[in-house]
Amino acid sequence: EAMKAADPRPCEEEVVGPAEDGDDGDDGDDEVKEEEGEATEEDALKAAEDRKTAGNELYRAKAYAAAAEEYSRAIALAPHVASFYSNRAAAYLMDDRHEKAAADCDSAIALDPSSIKPYLRKAKALQSLGRVDAALEAVDAGLAAGSPEDEAGRAQATRDRRSLQRLGERVALADGLMRQGRWRQANAQLDAVLQEAPAAKRIKLWKVEALVELGALEAAYKLSSALMTSAETDSALLLLRARCLERMGNLDLAARHLQQALRGDPDNAAAAREYRRLRDVESLKEAGNKAFKAQSFAEAIERWTECLAQCSDAPAYAAKVYNNRATANAQLRRHEQAVEDATRAIGMDPGFTKAYLRRAASGLALGGKERLEQCVRDYEEARRQLPDGGGRDLESKLRQAQVALRRAGRKDYYAILGVSRDADEDEIRKGYRKLALKWHPDRHGSKPEEERKAAENTFKDVSEAYEVLSDAEKRRRYDLGEDDDGDCCGGGGGGFGGRGGHPGFGGGIDPEVLFRMMFEQGA
Repeated sequence: EAMKAADPRPCEEEVVGPAEDGDDGDDGDDEVKEEEGEATEEDALKAAEDRKTAGNELYRAKAYAAAAEEYSRAIALAPHVASFYSNRAAAYLMDDRHEKAAADCDSAIALDPSSIKPYLRKAKALQSLGRVDAALEAVDAGLAAGSPEDEAGRAQATRDRRSLQRLGERVALADGLMRQGRWRQANAQLDAVLQEAPAAKRIKLWKVEALVELGALEAAYKLSSALMTSAETDSALLLLRARCLERMGNLDLAARHLQQALRGDPDNAAAAREYRRLRDVESLKEAGNKAFKAQSFAEAIERWTECLAQCSDAPAYAAKVYNNRATANAQLRRHEQAVEDATRAIGMDPGFTKAYLRRAASGLALGGKERLEQCVRDYEEARRQLPDGGGRDLESKLRQAQVALRRAGRKDYYAILGVSRDADEDEIRKGYRKLALKWHPDRHGSKPEEERKAAENTFKDVSEAYEVLSDAEKRRRYDLGEDDDGDCCGGGGGGFGGRGGHPGFGGGIDPEVLFRMMFEQGA
């Protein structure tokens, strides 16, 4: 239950100035002067009441800042009247100037300790600031010093005290939930606390921390920015903003926040530790970049691996490093590792287009129906994310992946030769030579008929694959699916000699002739 505010309306009671009688022993001239002095004080009090009345009208019109100015004029004219301070406190409360409201309540209490209303207004101001214990003390002081005849005020104080106790319990609950890492529940409790204590800086800092832990980084950064306007050198706030910025991937700005925290608090061990770690992360990433540019891919992978070990709390940043490592792995033909790294990058940043392209390229090189299905999805997602759809280059890659997927389950010339789709001429030649020697019919002549036939068919498939992949133009057309009639360039019924050759690639060469040509060249 939200605490009911102490009556924020300005005081309407009549204020009567102290009556002063003249001294009968004074001469006439003195009596005239004293009468003139009394008239002057009465005039000031009357003018102060006019200013108070003007302030009340502005208050009712919700012009709280202007009302506070009128009450200030009243105080300047009659600084000994408690109700003027109490009224200005009410205006300050409504204008979210809680510290000033509490100070005015103290002034009103000093002038009239028996009025309970300033105590309750002070409690309301302190509650808004999140100072629950101090607010309870103010209520208790009001109950102790307030007039026993003010039954309404005492009843309100009792209600306010119960509300403050419940608020304190809620703050303690939020604190406990945060310590347990139960951030979602803690965040809900903090929202409830801020409904009753909207200016509580400590609670807002907790809220920033909860939002960071929940991954609501934009909301956390926005709230922390609002707090920065009033406390630019607060080290706790600067550390929270640094953590938020790190998770958003902006390590450079995070490090600058930590530097600012250290300037204000040179002995802050947490800020110093985090600053050194961020600088190490940046240094390792740059070392990996440098090694990659020098084509030292293994070294680049090593540096980026060290970098990743220290930036697990920065998913947006780590996603880029994972994708860098995926690219280095792809350069070393480690496509399985490249796919794994690109997948991690996508998991950390679903909008990271380069990671989709990297995973698609390595998936295409690996082949296989599942990989190729993912490859097509990745290219389609990249096309969706790119403003221009990726242009002709992406369309060509997507088509190539779609062709490869259609061929899945049929003859895959790359798989037959045991090479990746990005294999160079030398790898294709070595793959063919190894398999042609293994499956040449002469090596299986003494085996049973069934095994001889299987070896012959395999030898023909190997030769067929080599004839296409060793010819740059035929390979290009094969990769793009040109002249593909659904039988994958000879994939099912095509072949050599009596089997009909390669649809789309000419009649084919007898595998035995191809074998002799290959080995006569000394391949």
